[in-house]
Amino acid sequence: MHLLIATAFDPIPSDGIALGRYHFLAKAMMYRGHQVSVLTSSFSHTLKKQRAIHIELIEGIQYLKIASPNYSKNLSLARLNNHRILGNNATAILEACHHESPIDLIVCATPPLLFAKSVLQWGASHKLPTVLDIQDAWPEAWRSASTLLYKLTLNAMYWRKIHEQNLELATAITSVAQSYLPENTVKPHSVFYLGAPCSEIPALNLSDTLSSNHKMNWVFLGNTGSHAPLLRFLNSAIPHHPKVTYIGNCNDEKIKSHALVSYQGPLYGAKLYAALNENDFGLFVNDDYKEIKLPNKLFYYWACGIPVLGIDIYGEAKALIEEMGGLVFNDCPIDFEKIKLWKANTNRNAIREKALQRFDQKIIYQTFSEFLETVLTQYHS
Repeated sequence: MHLLIATAFDPIPSDGIALGRYHFLAKAMMYRGHQVSVLTSSFSHTLKKQRAIHIELIEGIQYLKIASPNYSKNLSLARLNNHRILGNNATAILEACHHESPIDLIVCATPPLLFAKSVLQWGASHKLPTVLDIQDAWPEAWRSASTLLYKLTLNAMYWRKIHEQNLELATAITSVAQSYLPENTVKPHSVFYLGAPCSEIPALNLSDTLSSNHKMNWVFLGNTGSHAPLLRFLNSAIPHHPKVTYIGNCNDEKIKSHALVSYQGPLYGAKLYAALNENDFGLFVNDDYKEIKLPNKLFYYWACGIPVLGIDIYGEAKALIEEMGGLVFNDCPIDFEKIKLWKANTNRNAIREKALQRFDQKIIYQTFSEFLETVLTQYHS
């Protein structure tokens, strides 16, 4: 079959950075004998720069790019405009791709919601089966951007309606977390954790214990705008003098200039792995709206043998952290002495080994591929 994967955010090989979910899915489908095309954006969300607009054929995978404008901040009107234009311009490229080699099945990432809606509507109009792959919470970036804005406007209702329309349009639903799947859905559905980075990260010289080091080294991996819970945690940690390395983009000046924080900006490849390896704990701090998700950072931490320190984490993510190796605090004050004691008895090699077994990308994407083949078969039966 000809599978088309529609994703606005995932890196592509020519970006020169760590690859993600859809690259591994595309490779798995190719190994099973299928043709794969990837529909993406001309603008790299990760690198914040434009890609060459021409079609790229890399290792047998065709990468198609939709012309879309730049944005510098993840929480911005410019980003929403990017999403709108992606949706508006998707149809013409889909038509051209379908004309050249008929598409049999579509996997579409969400968010962005407007882009996903355009792709799903196009698939429905051509009577093609579509799989909606839910990567993040439905209200786009705005729900975390301002709790007040979310409560006092119709913004949330607008995004909720689009998300529900997308769920209705899709033939089947997949997700990176159980909590993202709609309740009581009768459509084919499954959860496929991210998992991709684990076997890609090289084994480094991991220390089983660092008990002689009384200062704790923590790392926060991710991209944030205003993040009040993280700032509150940093302020509470000041008396204990940890060093907190921040890796990623941060638009919160109070965090970037905080006394405990060493801001590194985005790091990739060997530099990222080396920086992660120097730390004792990976920080995972929930934001204000309590939508718990399982971001890539968790899998990067565990693949480097780093236990996770979770703050205000509940449900699926809490259970996973405690299973894989880590501590979760949902009450104040945080027991920093407990953290030090736990650190002194942590076997980082064991954490990495568990991550490699629990989130083996070959198994994940083999199962994902089998699910897609089943959806296609059932659709035409």
